[in-house]
Amino acid sequence: MLLNLDLCSIFFGDAQDSLIRNEIGSHHKVFEKLKKKLAVSELVFANQVHGIDGIVVDKYFNSFTYDADFLITNKKNIGIGVLTADCLPIVIVDEIKKVVCVIHAGWRGSEKKIGIHAIKKMQTSFGCDIKNLKIYFGSCAKKCCYEVGEDFVKNFEDLNSCFSKIKDKLFFDLVEFNKRQLCSFGVSGERVCDKSCTCTICNKNFCSFRRDNNFAREITIVFLK
Repeated sequence: MLLNLDLCSIFFGDAQDSLIRNEIGSHHKVFEKLKKKLAVSELVFANQVHGIDGIVVDKYFNSFTYDADFLITNKKNIGIGVLTADCLPIVIVDEIKKVVCVIHAGWRGSEKKIGIHAIKKMQTSFGCDIKNLKIYFGSCAKKCCYEVGEDFVKNFEDLNSCFSKIKDKLFFDLVEFNKRQLCSFGVSGERVCDKSCTCTICNKNFCSFRRDNNFAREITIVFLK
């Protein structure tokens, strides 16, 4: 899915444009295809480690060189991206400062408030105002299928309401968890868009590690026009 906004475009990929995470050396063909498809000069990805650190991309660098779980840029025609397969891809757009950010938010990063860390980096690096941010969620494991164990809940004691029980099984709402975090930091709920968020587990058009137990990853990219 490609969202064409005034300032930027957001590409939420699916299994069709996926790459294999443990075969990073073969990503060039996929990247060349996507650069042509999206009409961008370069694509930049970090080596994701389920942390909360991010990088400001002010020039092109070889993808997967640096460890980070979010990228920010104000440079045109450089696509910044993340890889996911059940984790939540988040894109943040500031149309006033003309800055974009892409986030890899798995449960570990989400518990450590990676979305808030990314916004703080946008504020300190570019003077972004939280009231001007628009946030877009891509596809991930959703509460219908994201089954977890009782021990998992201990990681999220402050937001237990993001769990639900269905027939004695426990399910986690990763989308709602991130939405509440962002809103608690001052983001207006009206400025969080989850219309592009499909469950990766029950929709086989998407990559899902939980369903398939493989290394296929779908791609999310945002770039300034």
